[in-house]
Amino acid sequence: FYEDIKILGEQEFPVSQLHLLEQYMEHNEIFKVKNLVQEIFSEELVKKYGSAYLRIMWIRILNILLHHYDRRGRNAAEIEKLLQSYNLPDQIQSIQEIRQKMVMECVSMESVTDANARSKIQMAVGYIQEHFGENLTVNDLAEHYGMSPNYFSSMFKKEMSRSAVNYITELRINQARELLYHSELSVVDISKKVGYEDSQYFFRVFKKYLGMTPLQYREESRK
Repeated sequence: FYEDIKILGEQEFPVSQLHLLEQYMEHNEIFKVKNLVQEIFSEELVKKYGSAYLRIMWIRILNILLHHYDRRGRNAAEIEKLLQSYNLPDQIQSIQEIRQKMVMECVSMESVTDANARSKIQMAVGYIQEHFGENLTVNDLAEHYGMSPNYFSSMFKKEMSRSAVNYITELRINQARELLYHSELSVVDISKKVGYEDSQYFFRVFKKYLGMTPLQYREESRK
């Protein structure tokens, strides 16, 4: 905003710090969020630019929070409550209190959000188990459950101790092993059944996971 630029020159505006803050919030890196908020609202910067600096930076952070809420499907009441804090810098006197309050605003929603996200991840796991033979992508799964791809991936790994891609691959390889042992289907047909249209790619993935080709596995498992 033009009025803000009169207080903070273009070269001085902490664009990179705000971008980092958004990334830390997206990945639920609370410790980094706290440290960065302390840095953005340091006494040195507040003294240098005056009380207007608090308003400018809080409005920027509020905007990040609103995007964060929207991506995670928060309801209208929660968003309205957040909007009511737009004049937060005018309500608090001490810089320490302002920093503490702003950190709380940035991280307070995480426990509820993570609980909601965990339930969505469990639903996603069930969906993957039923549809791993189809064309599944992390982006599609994240969109289906109303999460950003980065947040979905982060929460999936947190819940399942492996990435979504690795989880899908493990299901596919395990199913391929069953089909190789119990059926006479060709490797090409099995690759399609477990979600790989490209049989050569399936061949490489299978060998990477088990150290042998699909046909070698079939031969070894039937001895």
